[in-house]
Amino acid sequence: MKGGSKISGTNVQLYHYNGSNAQIWNITYLKDGYYKISSKINTKLVLDVSGGKRINGANVQVYNSNNSNAQQWLIKEAGGGYYYLISRCNALNLDVSGAQTKNGTNIQMYKGNSSKAQKFKLDKKF
Repeated sequence: MKGGSKISGTNVQLYHYNGSNAQIWNITYLKDGYYKISSKINTKLVLDVSGGKRINGANVQVYNSNNSNAQQWLIKEAGGGYYYLISRCNALNLDVSGAQTKNGTNIQMYKGNSSKAQKFKLDKKF
Protein backbone atom coordinates (compact mmCIF):
# COMPACT_ATOMS: atom_id res chain seq x y z
CA MET A 1 0.00 0.00 0.00
CA LYS A 2 1.24 3.43 -0.83
CA GLY A 3 3.03 4.88 2.17
CA GLY A 4 1.61 2.21 4.47
CA SER A 5 -1.69 4.10 4.48
CA LYS A 6 -4.60 2.88 6.59
CA ILE A 7 -7.18 4.62 4.40
CA SER A 8 -9.74 2.83 2.22
CA GLY A 9 -9.10 3.55 -1.47
CA THR A 10 -5.30 3.67 -1.14
CA ASN A 11 -3.45 2.49 -4.23
CA VAL A 12 -1.43 -0.73 -4.17
CA GLN A 13 2.08 -0.44 -5.53
CA LEU A 14 5.33 -2.33 -5.77
CA TYR A 15 8.05 -1.53 -3.23
CA HIS A 16 11.30 -3.22 -2.26
CA TYR A 17 11.15 -5.34 0.87
CA ASN A 18 11.61 -3.24 4.00
CA GLY A 19 10.03 -5.42 6.69
CA SER A 20 7.05 -3.11 7.27
CA ASN A 21 3.54 -4.36 7.98
CA ALA A 22 2.44 -2.62 4.75
CA GLN A 23 4.01 -5.57 2.94
CA ILE A 24 2.32 -8.30 4.96
CA TRP A 25 -1.04 -9.70 3.90
CA ASN A 26 -3.39 -12.13 5.60
CA ILE A 27 -5.01 -14.70 3.31
CA THR A 28 -8.35 -16.13 4.44
CA TYR A 29 -10.26 -18.90 2.68
CA LEU A 30 -13.86 -17.91 1.89
CA LYS A 31 -15.52 -20.68 -0.16
CA ASP A 32 -15.68 -22.07 -3.69
CA GLY A 33 -11.88 -21.80 -4.03
CA TYR A 34 -11.70 -18.05 -3.38
CA TYR A 35 -9.76 -16.08 -0.79
CA LYS A 36 -9.85 -12.67 0.85
CA ILE A 37 -6.48 -10.89 1.11
CA SER A 38 -6.38 -8.35 3.96
CA SER A 39 -3.75 -5.88 5.08
CA LYS A 40 -1.81 -6.53 8.26
CA ILE A 41 -1.88 -2.78 8.94
CA ASN A 42 -5.68 -2.74 9.02
CA THR A 43 -7.47 -6.07 8.55
CA LYS A 44 -10.67 -4.24 7.51
CA LEU A 45 -8.81 -3.20 4.33
CA VAL A 46 -8.64 -5.85 1.62
CA LEU A 47 -7.15 -6.20 -1.84
CA ASP A 48 -9.79 -4.84 -4.21
CA VAL A 49 -10.25 -4.25 -7.95
CA SER A 50 -11.19 -0.58 -8.08
CA GLY A 51 -14.80 -0.18 -9.15
CA GLY A 52 -14.96 -3.89 -10.01
CA LYS A 53 -13.72 -2.94 -13.48
CA ARG A 54 -13.42 -5.68 -16.08
CA ILE A 55 -10.70 -4.20 -18.30
CA ASN A 56 -6.96 -4.60 -18.68
CA GLY A 57 -5.26 -1.95 -16.57
CA ALA A 58 -8.01 -1.84 -13.93
CA ASN A 59 -6.41 -0.44 -10.79
CA VAL A 60 -5.91 -2.37 -7.55
CA GLN A 61 -6.42 -0.72 -4.19
CA VAL A 62 -7.11 -1.56 -0.58
CA TYR A 63 -10.73 -0.99 0.30
CA ASN A 64 -13.07 -1.59 3.22
CA SER A 65 -14.11 -5.24 3.20
CA ASN A 66 -17.56 -5.74 1.68
CA ASN A 67 -17.32 -9.34 0.39
CA SER A 68 -17.90 -8.27 -3.22
CA ASN A 69 -16.48 -10.24 -6.14
CA ALA A 70 -13.91 -7.44 -6.56
CA GLN A 71 -12.41 -8.60 -3.24
CA GLN A 72 -12.31 -12.33 -3.90
CA TRP A 73 -9.20 -14.00 -5.32
CA LEU A 74 -8.42 -17.36 -6.85
CA ILE A 75 -4.86 -18.43 -6.01
CA LYS A 76 -3.44 -20.64 -8.74
CA GLU A 77 -0.02 -22.31 -8.77
CA ALA A 78 2.33 -20.89 -11.40
CA GLY A 79 5.25 -23.26 -10.70
CA GLY A 80 8.57 -22.68 -8.99
CA GLY A 81 6.91 -21.57 -5.76
CA TYR A 82 5.01 -18.73 -7.47
CA TYR A 83 1.29 -18.08 -7.73
CA TYR A 84 -1.17 -16.20 -9.91
CA LEU A 85 -3.85 -14.15 -8.15
CA ILE A 86 -6.99 -13.99 -10.26
CA SER A 87 -9.94 -11.74 -9.47
CA ARG A 88 -13.40 -13.23 -9.23
CA CYS A 89 -14.98 -10.07 -10.64
CA ASN A 90 -13.13 -10.02 -13.95
CA ALA A 91 -11.04 -13.24 -14.28
CA LEU A 92 -7.96 -11.04 -14.82
CA ASN A 93 -4.60 -11.59 -13.13
CA LEU A 94 -2.94 -9.34 -10.58
CA ASP A 95 -0.12 -7.72 -12.57
CA VAL A 96 2.87 -5.40 -12.06
CA SER A 97 2.34 -2.61 -14.59
CA GLY A 98 4.82 -2.77 -17.45
CA ALA A 99 6.74 -5.53 -15.61
CA GLN A 100 8.69 -2.72 -13.94
CA THR A 101 10.72 -3.38 -10.79
CA LYS A 102 11.12 0.15 -9.45
CA ASN A 103 9.54 1.41 -6.25
CA GLY A 104 6.09 2.91 -6.80
CA THR A 105 5.20 0.78 -9.83
CA ASN A 106 1.43 0.38 -10.00
CA ILE A 107 -0.32 -2.93 -9.40
CA GLN A 108 -3.16 -3.54 -11.85
CA MET A 109 -5.30 -6.23 -13.42
CA TYR A 110 -4.39 -7.75 -16.79
CA LYS A 111 -5.28 -10.70 -19.00
CA GLY A 112 -3.33 -13.80 -17.95
CA ASN A 113 -0.11 -14.09 -19.96
CA SER A 114 2.14 -16.26 -17.73
CA SER A 115 4.72 -13.46 -17.49
CA LYS A 116 6.88 -12.74 -14.43
CA ALA A 117 4.77 -9.60 -13.92
CA GLN A 118 1.90 -11.89 -12.86
CA LYS A 119 3.78 -14.34 -10.64
CA PHE A 120 3.84 -13.70 -6.91
CA LYS A 121 5.68 -15.47 -4.11
CA LEU A 122 3.59 -16.21 -1.04
CA ASP A 123 5.71 -16.78 2.05
CA LYS A 124 4.18 -18.12 5.23
CA LYS A 125 5.82 -16.11 7.99
CA PHE A 126 3.48 -16.56 10.92
